[in-house]
Amino acid sequence: RFRSRPVLPVEVEEGAGSALLPFRTTPDLPQDARVEWRYQTNDQKYIHVHVSEKKSAQPGEQDDRYRNRTKMNEDPWTTGDCSLTLNDLQQDDSGTYVCVVIRDEVTLRGKTVELKVKGQSSDAGQRSGVSLPCFSSADRSQITYQFPPIREDAEAEAAV
Repeated sequence: RFRSRPVLPVEVEEGAGSALLPFRTTPDLPQDARVEWRYQTNDQKYIHVHVSEKKSAQPGEQDDRYRNRTKMNEDPWTTGDCSLTLNDLQQDDSGTYVCVVIRDEVTLRGKTVELKVKGQSSDAGQRSGVSLPCFSSADRSQITYQFPPIREDAEAEAAV
């Protein structure tokens, strides 16, 4: 079992597209070692996020929630870079991720990363548009105009 190290915090915004869970170690990993990224559930169990061995991914061991959403460098055994990219981020991806390098069921190296996927601000969920009631002066009938939600890129332009 590897010695406990401080947890590395990683924060990203929901909708950012991807997050990099970093783990660099020495570039002398045994060729028959496995590299496993795991997610720690609330009940202290682990689910497989990404598993690589003998220079190939093992998608059969990957939890369905992460299927087609992870990418790791092709040759961590040579480079020592076991970092994982997690794509299509969602708020429920937040939590504790552990990367372990295992050989013959012995953990050789490990890293713990705490991912926080920050959600939209509290008013962002309210951005479904604005209704503005208007009254006709001729017959006093009410007309409601629905303004569309503000797009994020329009907000950035407006702030300039």
